[in-house]
Amino acid sequence: MSDLYVEHFKSMLAAERKATAQVAQSLISVPEARRSDPAYAKARSIFAHTQQATYMWLSRVGGIPPRPFVMFPDWSVEQTLADAASVHEAWDRFLGPLTDGDLARAITYTSTEGIGYRSTLAEVLTHVFNHATYHRGQIALLVSGLGGQRAVTDFIAFTRIKV
Repeated sequence: MSDLYVEHFKSMLAAERKATAQVAQSLISVPEARRSDPAYAKARSIFAHTQQATYMWLSRVGGIPPRPFVMFPDWSVEQTLADAASVHEAWDRFLGPLTDGDLARAITYTSTEGIGYRSTLAEVLTHVFNHATYHRGQIALLVSGLGGQRAVTDFIAFTRIKV
């Protein structure tokens, strides 16, 4: 029998990869004249934040060594894409051998505020993907306001099959 829940998280990661590329394209679609607007810097910073957080969570579950954390880095779109590529590959390696039974494993970590918590691996994975989705919505709103083309990054857009 297949590990249905792990396969679902792998599907979420595949959609995350595609969504990241779409968000990058939406940021690139912002007219050059609008890229000095503070809203563009904010959108780029939120985009970078999603990658920083995705890295941080992977380090918390033991899939990658920790690195210094900047909440909202001032990265270019290209820097964020490069980071995302390596982080997504690391998530692939982490998720690869998991079974559904592993999802109940307790993860103990310290928040960015210095508070200790415990969550299951399934809860962490759910959070990682929901967190990125939340911020993609913010970026879409900012990009639209700047005259760019917002990305379609809903999970279902990457998984549905036309009939």
